[in-house]
Amino acid sequence: MPVFGSLGRATVATLGINPSNREFMSATGLELSGCERRFPTLHSLGLSRWAEVDARSLHAILRACDDYFLRNPYRVWFDSLEKVVKGLDVSFFDSVRPACHLDLVPYATTRKWSGVDNKSRQELLSLSGGMLASLIRASNISTLVLNGAAVAREFQRVAGLRLTLTETTGWRLQRRGSRSVPGIAYHGVTDQIAGEYLDRDLLVLGYNHNLQSSFGVTNEARLGIRNWLMVAAGAYTS
Repeated sequence: MPVFGSLGRATVATLGINPSNREFMSATGLELSGCERRFPTLHSLGLSRWAEVDARSLHAILRACDDYFLRNPYRVWFDSLEKVVKGLDVSFFDSVRPACHLDLVPYATTRKWSGVDNKSRQELLSLSGGMLASLIRASNISTLVLNGAAVAREFQRVAGLRLTLTETTGWRLQRRGSRSVPGIAYHGVTDQIAGEYLDRDLLVLGYNHNLQSSFGVTNEARLGIRNWLMVAAGAYTS
Protein backbone atom coordinates (compact mmCIF):
# COMPACT_ATOMS: atom_id res chain seq x y z
CA MET A 1 0.00 0.00 0.00
CA PRO A 2 1.53 3.36 -1.00
CA VAL A 3 0.08 5.40 1.87
CA PHE A 4 -2.08 5.16 4.97
CA GLY A 5 -4.24 8.30 5.18
CA SER A 6 -4.52 11.42 3.08
CA LEU A 7 -1.32 12.06 1.13
CA GLY A 8 -2.80 15.24 -0.32
CA ARG A 9 -3.67 16.91 3.00
CA ALA A 10 -1.03 15.65 5.43
CA THR A 11 2.01 17.79 6.26
CA VAL A 12 3.57 15.16 8.55
CA ALA A 13 4.23 11.52 7.69
CA THR A 14 5.55 8.72 9.84
CA LEU A 15 7.77 6.13 8.17
CA GLY A 16 7.98 2.39 8.78
CA ILE A 17 9.75 -0.48 7.03
CA ASN A 18 6.80 -2.23 5.37
CA PRO A 19 3.08 -2.81 6.03
CA SER A 20 1.99 -5.58 8.37
CA ASN A 21 0.24 -8.60 6.90
CA ARG A 22 -2.43 -7.86 9.54
CA GLU A 23 -3.63 -5.11 7.22
CA PHE A 24 -5.01 -7.93 5.07
CA MET A 25 -5.56 -10.93 7.33
CA SER A 26 -6.61 -11.87 10.83
CA ALA A 27 -4.37 -13.25 13.56
CA THR A 28 -5.38 -16.74 12.41
CA GLY A 29 -4.33 -16.06 8.80
CA LEU A 30 -7.78 -15.58 7.28
CA GLU A 31 -8.39 -12.76 4.79
CA LEU A 32 -10.25 -9.84 6.37
CA SER A 33 -13.71 -9.39 4.90
CA GLY A 34 -16.79 -7.21 5.24
CA CYS A 35 -16.48 -4.26 7.61
CA GLU A 36 -13.16 -5.62 8.89
CA ARG A 37 -11.49 -5.32 5.48
CA ARG A 38 -8.90 -2.56 5.37
CA PHE A 39 -7.71 -2.72 1.76
CA PRO A 40 -9.01 -4.27 -1.46
CA THR A 41 -7.62 -7.68 -2.39
CA LEU A 42 -7.74 -9.74 -5.57
CA HIS A 43 -10.72 -11.58 -4.08
CA SER A 44 -12.67 -8.45 -3.14
CA LEU A 45 -11.98 -6.86 -6.54
CA GLY A 46 -12.98 -10.01 -8.39
CA LEU A 47 -9.57 -10.33 -10.06
CA SER A 48 -7.35 -13.34 -10.58
CA ARG A 49 -4.08 -11.37 -10.79
CA TRP A 50 -2.90 -7.79 -10.27
CA ALA A 51 -2.16 -7.34 -13.98
CA GLU A 52 -5.95 -7.15 -14.45
CA VAL A 53 -6.31 -3.96 -12.37
CA ASP A 54 -8.40 -1.37 -14.23
CA ALA A 55 -9.41 2.22 -13.45
CA ARG A 56 -12.28 1.11 -11.21
CA SER A 57 -10.03 -1.17 -9.15
CA LEU A 58 -7.31 1.47 -8.91
CA HIS A 59 -9.85 4.01 -7.66
CA ALA A 60 -10.99 1.56 -4.97
CA ILE A 61 -7.40 1.03 -3.81
CA LEU A 62 -6.60 4.75 -3.69
CA ARG A 63 -9.83 5.51 -1.84
CA ALA A 64 -9.04 2.81 0.73
CA CYS A 65 -5.65 4.46 1.30
CA ASP A 66 -7.13 7.94 1.64
CA ASP A 67 -9.93 6.82 4.00
CA TYR A 68 -7.82 4.36 5.98
CA PHE A 69 -8.14 6.08 9.37
CA LEU A 70 -11.88 6.68 8.92
CA ARG A 71 -12.77 2.98 8.72
CA ASN A 72 -11.00 0.13 10.48
CA PRO A 73 -7.35 1.10 11.04
CA TYR A 74 -4.97 -1.33 12.71
CA ARG A 75 -5.13 0.61 15.96
CA VAL A 76 -2.95 -1.79 17.92
CA TRP A 77 -0.12 -0.49 15.74
CA PHE A 78 -1.10 3.11 15.01
CA ASP A 79 -2.22 4.15 18.49
CA SER A 80 1.40 3.99 19.68
CA LEU A 81 2.49 6.33 16.88
CA GLU A 82 -0.47 8.62 17.50
CA LYS A 83 0.78 9.36 21.02
CA VAL A 84 4.06 10.80 19.74
CA VAL A 85 3.01 12.54 16.50
CA LYS A 86 0.62 14.68 18.52
CA GLY A 87 3.76 16.54 19.55
CA LEU A 88 3.73 17.94 16.00
CA ASP A 89 0.12 19.14 16.41
CA VAL A 90 -1.23 16.55 13.97
CA SER A 91 -3.22 13.34 14.27
CA PHE A 92 -3.94 10.32 12.09
CA PHE A 93 -7.59 10.73 13.07
CA ASP A 94 -7.96 14.49 12.48
CA SER A 95 -9.36 15.69 9.16
CA VAL A 96 -8.18 19.28 9.77
CA ARG A 97 -4.52 18.61 10.63
CA PRO A 98 -3.99 15.01 9.49
CA ALA A 99 -0.85 12.92 9.55
CA CYS A 100 -0.30 10.01 7.18
CA HIS A 101 1.96 6.96 7.23
CA LEU A 102 4.41 5.76 4.59
CA ASP A 103 6.67 2.72 4.37
CA LEU A 104 10.13 2.33 2.86
CA VAL A 105 8.80 -0.83 1.18
CA PRO A 106 5.07 -0.47 0.40
CA TYR A 107 4.54 -4.23 0.14
CA ALA A 108 3.26 -6.42 2.97
CA THR A 109 5.13 -9.68 3.48
CA THR A 110 3.70 -12.89 4.93
CA ARG A 111 6.66 -13.07 7.30
CA LYS A 112 7.79 -10.23 9.53
CA TRP A 113 10.53 -8.10 7.96
CA SER A 114 13.15 -9.62 10.24
CA GLY A 115 12.19 -13.04 8.88
CA VAL A 116 12.66 -12.07 5.22
CA ASP A 117 16.03 -13.17 3.84
CA ASN A 118 18.62 -10.42 3.41
CA LYS A 119 18.80 -10.69 -0.40
CA SER A 120 15.03 -10.18 -0.74
CA ARG A 121 15.09 -7.28 1.74
CA GLN A 122 17.79 -5.47 -0.21
CA GLU A 123 16.02 -6.04 -3.53
CA LEU A 124 12.77 -4.63 -2.14
CA LEU A 125 14.55 -1.62 -0.62
CA SER A 126 16.43 -0.85 -3.84
CA LEU A 127 13.15 -0.85 -5.77
CA SER A 128 11.37 1.45 -3.35
CA GLY A 129 13.58 4.52 -2.83
CA GLY A 130 12.35 6.29 -5.94
CA MET A 131 8.76 5.47 -5.05
CA LEU A 132 9.11 7.12 -1.64
CA ALA A 133 10.61 10.23 -3.25
CA SER A 134 7.75 10.40 -5.76
CA LEU A 135 5.11 10.13 -3.04
CA ILE A 136 6.67 12.88 -0.93
CA ARG A 137 7.18 15.12 -3.97
CA ALA A 138 3.48 14.72 -4.87
CA SER A 139 2.40 15.64 -1.33
CA ASN A 140 2.54 18.57 1.09
CA ILE A 141 4.66 16.61 3.56
CA SER A 142 7.30 18.80 5.22
CA THR A 143 8.24 16.56 8.17
CA LEU A 144 9.07 12.84 8.11
CA VAL A 145 9.19 10.88 11.38
CA LEU A 146 11.24 7.66 11.41
CA ASN A 147 9.80 4.97 13.68
CA GLY A 148 12.71 3.01 15.12
CA ALA A 149 16.39 2.33 14.59
CA ALA A 150 15.86 -0.15 11.74
CA VAL A 151 13.82 2.43 9.82
CA ALA A 152 16.43 5.13 10.45
CA ARG A 153 19.25 2.84 9.31
CA GLU A 154 17.52 1.72 6.10
CA PHE A 155 16.21 5.21 5.31
CA GLN A 156 19.72 6.67 5.49
CA ARG A 157 21.00 3.95 3.19
CA VAL A 158 18.14 4.29 0.68
CA ALA A 159 18.08 8.09 0.79
CA GLY A 160 21.85 8.54 0.70
CA LEU A 161 21.62 10.75 3.79
CA ARG A 162 23.59 10.85 7.04
CA LEU A 163 21.45 11.94 9.99
CA THR A 164 22.74 13.53 13.19
CA LEU A 165 22.46 11.15 16.17
CA THR A 166 22.03 12.44 19.73
CA GLU A 167 21.76 10.28 22.85
CA THR A 168 18.77 11.35 24.94
CA THR A 169 18.82 10.23 28.58
CA GLY A 170 15.09 10.67 29.12
CA TRP A 171 14.34 7.87 26.65
CA ARG A 172 16.64 5.27 28.21
CA LEU A 173 14.89 1.93 28.75
CA GLN A 174 15.88 -0.18 31.73
CA ARG A 175 16.32 -3.94 31.25
CA ARG A 176 16.21 -6.40 34.12
CA GLY A 177 19.46 -8.31 34.40
CA SER A 178 21.06 -6.55 31.42
CA ARG A 179 22.33 -3.19 30.32
CA SER A 180 19.82 -0.45 29.66
CA VAL A 181 18.94 0.64 26.13
CA PRO A 182 19.86 4.27 25.42
CA GLY A 183 17.50 6.63 23.67
CA ILE A 184 18.78 7.97 20.36
CA ALA A 185 17.30 10.93 18.47
CA TYR A 186 17.83 11.31 14.70
CA HIS A 187 17.73 14.68 12.98
CA GLY A 188 18.43 15.98 9.49
CA VAL A 189 17.20 17.97 6.51
CA THR A 190 17.27 16.83 2.89
CA ASP A 191 15.95 17.94 -0.47
CA GLN A 192 16.40 14.57 -2.17
CA ILE A 193 15.85 10.86 -1.63
CA ALA A 194 17.70 8.18 -3.58
CA GLY A 195 19.04 10.86 -5.93
CA GLU A 196 15.59 12.26 -6.73
CA TYR A 197 14.93 15.89 -5.83
CA LEU A 198 11.84 16.69 -3.77
CA ASP A 199 11.49 20.36 -4.87
CA ARG A 200 11.65 21.45 -1.20
CA ASP A 201 13.50 20.76 2.05
CA LEU A 202 12.22 17.85 4.14
CA LEU A 203 12.76 17.82 7.90
CA VAL A 204 13.63 14.28 9.02
CA LEU A 205 13.22 13.38 12.70
CA GLY A 206 13.35 9.98 14.35
CA TYR A 207 13.97 7.86 17.41
CA ASN A 208 15.56 4.46 17.92
CA HIS A 209 12.79 2.76 19.92
CA ASN A 210 10.25 0.86 17.81
CA LEU A 211 7.14 1.88 19.70
CA GLN A 212 5.16 -1.17 18.61
CA SER A 213 7.69 -3.92 19.23
CA SER A 214 10.31 -2.68 21.68
CA PHE A 215 9.66 -4.44 24.97
CA GLY A 216 9.19 -2.09 27.88
CA VAL A 217 8.82 1.26 26.10
CA THR A 218 7.58 3.36 28.99
CA ASN A 219 5.03 6.16 28.96
CA GLU A 220 7.85 8.42 30.15
CA ALA A 221 9.90 7.54 27.05
CA ARG A 222 6.90 8.09 24.76
CA LEU A 223 6.25 11.47 26.34
CA GLY A 224 9.93 12.36 25.98
CA ILE A 225 9.86 11.47 22.28
CA ARG A 226 6.67 13.46 21.77
CA ASN A 227 8.13 16.53 23.48
CA TRP A 228 11.40 16.25 21.56
CA LEU A 229 9.53 16.13 18.24
CA MET A 230 7.66 19.29 19.23
CA VAL A 231 10.86 21.14 20.19
CA ALA A 232 12.89 19.93 17.18
CA ALA A 233 10.19 20.88 14.69
CA GLY A 234 9.64 24.22 16.39
CA ALA A 235 13.35 25.05 16.27
CA TYR A 236 13.44 24.25 12.55
CA THR A 237 10.49 26.47 11.65
CA SER A 238 11.33 29.40 13.94
